[in-house]
Amino acid sequence: MLAKLDLDALYKLTPLADATKDDIARFLGLMWVAFRDDPMWTALIPDDTSLRHKSNRFFLERIRFAGLVPHGHLVRDRTTNLVVGHAALIPPVAPGSPVAGTRPVSAEFRAEMDAALGAATAHRLEIMLGLFGQTPDIVATARPDIKDAVWTLQAVVVDPELQGRGIGAWAIRALLNQFPPVPVILYTQEDHNVGWYARKLGFELVDTRDFCIDDDGDASAGGAKFTNWTMHATTADLDAAYDLTPLATASPDDVAQFINLMCISFHDDPLWTTVQPDRARRHAAKHAVAGLYRARLRRPRPRDAPRRRTRSALSAITRDGGTPGRRPAAAEALAAAVGADVAMRLDALINMFGTVPREVVRCDPANFSEPLWGSQSVCVDPVVRGKGVGKMLAMQEPRVLVVLFTQEEENVRWYRDTLGFVVVDQRDVCFDKAREDGRFTNWTMVKKRWEAW
Repeated sequence: MLAKLDLDALYKLTPLADATKDDIARFLGLMWVAFRDDPMWTALIPDDTSLRHKSNRFFLERIRFAGLVPHGHLVRDRTTNLVVGHAALIPPVAPGSPVAGTRPVSAEFRAEMDAALGAATAHRLEIMLGLFGQTPDIVATARPDIKDAVWTLQAVVVDPELQGRGIGAWAIRALLNQFPPVPVILYTQEDHNVGWYARKLGFELVDTRDFCIDDDGDASAGGAKFTNWTMHATTADLDAAYDLTPLATASPDDVAQFINLMCISFHDDPLWTTVQPDRARRHAAKHAVAGLYRARLRRPRPRDAPRRRTRSALSAITRDGGTPGRRPAAAEALAAAVGADVAMRLDALINMFGTVPREVVRCDPANFSEPLWGSQSVCVDPVVRGKGVGKMLAMQEPRVLVVLFTQEEENVRWYRDTLGFVVVDQRDVCFDKAREDGRFTNWTMVKKRWEAW
């Protein structure tokens, strides 16, 4: 996978237990910046910023650090060895045992907390530790189907100056890859993190509730509270589960399954609805086109199952002629298969999809000095969608400049947030001004810097 090849060359994971004093100071600084003003700590100490920051530092150094040391991993820059992030995977605890970092404090330590933070803040902090100790029970209640012991992902941080480059997701994957497939939970108090963990890593939300840090944790009593989201995923090695094989060597059954997946994915999308508004004729046309063009595509096959679950193609785009065009014989076959009117519209689309990349290159030659490749026909069996298979498929491609077209706004967000593509062209394509569905929007996206994958 490109994420593994590229970011592994830039960063590495090392045990927190092996850290030097300077490493620990750097790590604690990153943690402090990341969490000192988050919703949990703002609810804990809403009005006194100085006390909140002091209390967060005390919590990190005197409570949380000890729980992370046996299981935490620092993210280091391979060139400078500088600590730029951290992630920890905490193993399951025995039934009835407190979660790491949430154990009841001794009387002596409670006295130290009172002296450092004040009795009121120390009391709230102790309530907070007890609330997070409940998370295994929360998961067990929400997901009784999870039979195996649950691990906990904690303390994921990245240097703010390096965020947005895929380092956090890479660090989590690199950490999880050190373990066999296990159920993993995490909890977050930031709503935007819920979407990030779902998109990037396939976590699903299993519980949302308010945690109250007044009145001994009774959320119904109206005291200070924050919202906690608990998420779950099972780690899996997608590279071990799937591989890529040439479509050119496919059996007739493989081809039939491939065409069916293509049609399920695309025959009712905005482009095809515009090309052929009649649904029955549209589905017949899509089947015909998929059959005509199947020899240009590739398919991945699950290693342990005959069912075809994903498809992708990467084809060269010529510098002067856009995407490779159709031969006259293919044009005649297309017209015979779908009708002259639909074939004419498809021909116009092919010309547009060939023209747009040339325009992109011409407008920004500095960023597109290398050959440009086109990503096509990416589709995943609906049964396994949302499990990272599409991303795994895209990341198997060579390290080249890639352009793609999509007519779904949801896909724009997915390619941008998951793979780092950027929109370089957006235009409406109109075939019939008289029809409400006679037009669609096409987004052209380019992966300019494959290093960020």
